[in-house]
Amino acid sequence: AEASIPADLVGEWSTTTKLYAGRGFRIQPDTITLFMGNGIYERHRISDVQKTAAGDSTNYQVTYLDRDRPVVFGFWYVSSPGPVIRLPHQPAITWKKGGPITSN
Repeated sequence: AEASIPADLVGEWSTTTKLYAGRGFRIQPDTITLFMGNGIYERHRISDVQKTAAGDSTNYQVTYLDRDRPVVFGFWYVSSPGPVIRLPHQPAITWKKGGPITSN
């Protein structure tokens, strides 16, 4: 399937939660970069994007290739109040666009 990242998602996403200082992700039209802290990051090519809308939220399933192996990065994009991204395994933490992704 064709990868299509909407403009609203393009940018650097970070959180003010101290536990995740230096972590975050950069979404671009054809790549996703994951920042793991301590200056460590990985950039991957996006191969597929699936989305399902539910009210003011949209669930995205972004598939990228890690050493030719498909990996799914799933998240909820919430347009209001926000916009914010929430990850399914930590819904209380909000990720906001505009970074910067800095380490403390």
